[in-house]
Amino acid sequence: KGTGLGLSISYQIVVERHGGSLQCTSSPGQGTEFRIEIPVKSMPQDEWVQAERETNAQDSMAVS
Repeated sequence: KGTGLGLSISYQIVVERHGGSLQCTSSPGQGTEFRIEIPVKSMPQDEWVQAERETNAQDSMAVS
């Protein structure tokens, strides 16, 4: 059983963080198709490391 958060999380990752697109097409009796497009962009190594740090910081949460 899922949590119902899959598409919301996918949207945040693909669209908001990576500037891509997420499309869904569904036809009764035919199935559902998800199309994910993420742009390819070259980034200098120092910027990549900084972006990774920021992403890790955003994904962290405190648990008590």
